[in-house]
Amino acid sequence: MRSLRKAINEGQVVIGMYIGVPWLEAVEAAGYAGYDFVLIDTEHGAIDTSQAARMVLVAQGLGIAPIWRVKTPARAEIKIALDWGAAGILVPEIRTAEEAVAAVRAARYAPQGQRGVGPYRPSRLGIDDPRVYMQRANEETLVCLMIETVEAVENIEAIAEVPGIDVFNIGPCDLSNALGVPLEFDHPDLLAAIQHVLEVVRPKGITVGLAGSTPEHLQKWIPRGVTFFETIAVPDLLAQTMQKHVESLHRAVDEIS
Repeated sequence: MRSLRKAINEGQVVIGMYIGVPWLEAVEAAGYAGYDFVLIDTEHGAIDTSQAARMVLVAQGLGIAPIWRVKTPARAEIKIALDWGAAGILVPEIRTAEEAVAAVRAARYAPQGQRGVGPYRPSRLGIDDPRVYMQRANEETLVCLMIETVEAVENIEAIAEVPGIDVFNIGPCDLSNALGVPLEFDHPDLLAAIQHVLEVVRPKGITVGLAGSTPEHLQKWIPRGVTFFETIAVPDLLAQTMQKHVESLHRAVDEIS
């Protein structure tokens, strides 16, 4: 599996599939399709810890990076995700530099952090010497933080000074709602907030992500500095594909009626 963190830090555009359902075949399909990562969502999704751990295993087998979106910034949530093999974590509800520091510390081993020692899957359930993994883990583990509140945008200068952050992933749904313009993705207030994050973060070499699913979205935001894209959710994609399929069948029926 190629290093997603290396690709991101080199400024490559990476595209991932959002998966919020405990469906191993969705991870399998994403791997075959050629996505760079799968975002396994235990915050909004209907996925428990054991299901997420199995989804990580499928992703690893297909060479696609599994990023685990934890429920909360709690240290225990981050530890479990990484100990069961996630290539990185996506942490919600980050509003201050202090919260960012806590998330990074939970994801990095000493001396960079305070991650607890128990890397089950990365050491092949103890067959390998866990010290070997621990020596490289800080270089390989991707730390992504959600920017989805007004407070986070207001504090972005201080948050961006925290060492060890790889990606600020902007959540346009929650952020637009927090700004009082829910789901108005072209509203000037939302666009100004996104632009502010880009202007602060990109000069520091930190990657910026922005959820969106269309080619037009990528073409709009890549020139502005966005290179991390969490795309359409599996249920949405399936429902839209099914709708188009059934509509095409109905048209065929109508043509011979």
